[in-house]
Amino acid sequence: MVASGSEVAATLQAALWLQQQTFETLSGEGVRLNVRVVSCPAPQKLAKNAVALAKIVPENIPTAAVEAGVGQGWAEIVGRRGAIFCMNDFGASAPADTLTKTFGFTSEAIATKALNFVNLRIKAQK
Repeated sequence: MVASGSEVAATLQAALWLQQQTFETLSGEGVRLNVRVVSCPAPQKLAKNAVALAKIVPENIPTAAVEAGVGQGWAEIVGRRGAIFCMNDFGASAPADTLTKTFGFTSEAIATKALNFVNLRIKAQK
C-alpha cells in the first residue's frame, strides 16, 4: 500500500493487522498476507521517475493507494490493476476523528478495503 501524509499511520496499522491474520483463499487454503507500506510524500514526483517507481512499487504486486483527498495522480503509481482508496468529496467540516471515520480512513476501514481488493484480484486471476 502507498500512502501520504496523515494516512500513513492508519495504513501502517492496517498492514500490521493484515499480516497477523490468516485468510482463506477461494480454494479453502489458509494464507497470510505480506503487506508493505510505502510513504509517498510526493506522488507526482514518483510517478515521473520510472526507475524509482519500479523499485518502490513493482508492477506484479497488487498495490493500493490510500489518499484521504482526491485520488487523481495515483493511477500512475498503482498501475492499471491497482486500487485507489480515496475521497472525491470536499467541503466537509468536523473534527478530524469524525471525518476519518465518516469517510473510511480508519485503520480498520483501510484493512477491510485492502482485503476486499486482494480477494477481488484472486477471483479475477482464477
